[in-house]
Amino acid sequence: MATVTMKIWVILVDNNNHPISPPFKVLSLGTDDIDDLKEKVKEKANLSIPAFRLKVWRCSNPEVKFVGEDVAAQIQDVFSKNEVQYLDEQQEIAELQIKVKEILLVQVQEQPNKKRKLENEEDLDIQMQERRDENRRNMQKLFDIAWNQQSRGQLYTTVQDTQEQVLQCLFSFSEGQPERVFIRQEYYQALQDAISFFHGETRFITTYTEEDKEWGMLIDANVTGADNRPEGSKQGPSKDDDVSRMVVDSDKNEDKVPKINWSRDRQISPAHRVFIVTGSPGIGKTLWLYYVLVERLLQKLPTYFQNQPDHVTYWSENGVEEMALTNPQLDNIPKDVWYLADSNDEVNKPSQKARLSSGRIVMAASRRTKRFNWVWKLGLPHYEWVMKPESYKELVLMREYQGPTARDITDNELRSFCESFGTCARHVYWKAKDPDDYRGELERRLGAMTLKSLRTLVQNAQWAQSDAEDLSHWIVGIYPGPTRKDAYVTIQTAEILKLIQRRFASEWDQHVWKLFDTFRGHSHTRSPAGRILEERLHDTLVNGGKWLGTEMVAESMGSQNTTFTDKFPNCRQLWLSVGPGAVITASEPPEFERTALDLHRFKFGQYPEQLTTGYYRPSSSTHAGYDSFILNIEAGEKSLIVIQSTISMRHDFKKRSLEYLERDWVAQKSDDDRYVIHYVIITDDQTPITHVPIANQYKDLIKTKLHICMPTKDLFPHAPTGARPA
Repeated sequence: MATVTMKIWVILVDNNNHPISPPFKVLSLGTDDIDDLKEKVKEKANLSIPAFRLKVWRCSNPEVKFVGEDVAAQIQDVFSKNEVQYLDEQQEIAELQIKVKEILLVQVQEQPNKKRKLENEEDLDIQMQERRDENRRNMQKLFDIAWNQQSRGQLYTTVQDTQEQVLQCLFSFSEGQPERVFIRQEYYQALQDAISFFHGETRFITTYTEEDKEWGMLIDANVTGADNRPEGSKQGPSKDDDVSRMVVDSDKNEDKVPKINWSRDRQISPAHRVFIVTGSPGIGKTLWLYYVLVERLLQKLPTYFQNQPDHVTYWSENGVEEMALTNPQLDNIPKDVWYLADSNDEVNKPSQKARLSSGRIVMAASRRTKRFNWVWKLGLPHYEWVMKPESYKELVLMREYQGPTARDITDNELRSFCESFGTCARHVYWKAKDPDDYRGELERRLGAMTLKSLRTLVQNAQWAQSDAEDLSHWIVGIYPGPTRKDAYVTIQTAEILKLIQRRFASEWDQHVWKLFDTFRGHSHTRSPAGRILEERLHDTLVNGGKWLGTEMVAESMGSQNTTFTDKFPNCRQLWLSVGPGAVITASEPPEFERTALDLHRFKFGQYPEQLTTGYYRPSSSTHAGYDSFILNIEAGEKSLIVIQSTISMRHDFKKRSLEYLERDWVAQKSDDDRYVIHYVIITDDQTPITHVPIANQYKDLIKTKLHICMPTKDLFPHAPTGARPA
């Protein structure tokens, strides 16, 4: 399809809105946006400042033409009368319908030519130049070690007592970068998947470890739903939404240093040009780009690396070359050369020449719409690969390389912070030693919110509209779904949900059903709905009641697990009666008076010395294998009713939880003190059946396996019957 070229007339103005150039024209493609126009104005006017410091304005008064002897007065007049419209960098030139000879005003944020600089400014320039020169020398050092010497051993070291690798940071490529890069398993996987994508593959299933499950990263496995990309992205829904995740044991099935297969003997797919690694802010996407650069140099593969708004470095057999983004060489990047681009506050997208060339673009970007608009508008086949946040184990190992402040954080401080606020590395190393200050800052930010804005924030978290340091990643995390292109959102921890509840107090009880219904109805926000369900169940069960459920029976038996379900018509109906105590019976209790249970908090795996009948809830839901349990001591048999909740038709019973149940309530007890264990999985009433795999060696440990669809009126007393949120 032919690309339309347009002539755009502009006048440069200074910070005081005085013209500093006569009108001149630049050529713009039909696919260009204002961001592209800025780059072309910078090039045409030979400006010395980055293009992102330019602002583009359009006169809204059709009578003003910016011609004649009083152009300066006309410009001053339209600004003073507010007759100008600021053009956002994401706006497409073609959509503006700019008239022939209409003139745009481009404001230069700094004077391009200063007659005299202050003495301290000159000193600063000297220091900046010295740093740039040192960085160039360090780049050359990396090139010599990786490309010329092929010395992996000088770049990588092994973490003591592990097989994990760390990589030296030999030059400066990101503000606040660590001393060394800890090479996460995610880094290997993302690089291998990028290679596979460029050779024609499109299906990358997410693999979760047991630790991922413990830290709440495993989202409902059998979710299907509409695509969640913003309007205009021109991307269809994932065709792999129904793919079940393969969960592996991280201690047995992972090769800590996998060998990358560069597929040199395979044909490159001409259509697959762009691979974008994305996810939550602060999880190491930029560090991954540096790792990719080093790995390509070790393979002697020519590579471009852009992390600045006005230049790019090219690494090839000729060494390291720094070039402007206007260099004609960028027009003809071969299809087997990678262009690495770090999308940051100053660089929203790769250079235009690279975008229009044949090279393979590999970009690291947070999920901001402005950083993806360019690829959506061009309609390029691409893959958005969602990276997992760091795990707790990774944070412990990474701590050593984050500087002296991070090294002072103890294991207990780190674990406690992660359990309360999530595993975002940027936040962990910043505030793990002062969690109260972090909590206070979070509460302050929550204080400015309404329930409506909270709902909007969670719904839109996977595609933020702004680069500002906002609240979204304080509350929610972004995780890959069944495939790496599926971005799911979850409220980071139960502690954060408690802070939200506390912020809205009674208003929460009145309107929480709206949040639940909204989140549940969208595939990418089902996890927050699950957290709300769990929290509401605690309040419901501890106050007592009776509910009819269906007994689950064995559906299929594999080599490791037996799956139990209540989908068969002949499954028995059983009653759960709670308060006082709790019992499961075949018939409805004839005389039942609901009584609230005593609430006990405990640390998972550690129980009070004096056990009494009551409702036991873990102090932290992280790592907990179940949501709660009800202890029944006064009845004829000592029983333990384990409670789990889900909104999914398939739920996992962690093997470690079963091990604890057998150890603590059966194996370590005398015959008289052993407990009979029952299992109750509770869903909302929109989940009529469920499937629960249980490890074969523990399936007989549990006497009864019961599924209850909890009525909406019991979970959300204030929800109108049949009401749906607007």
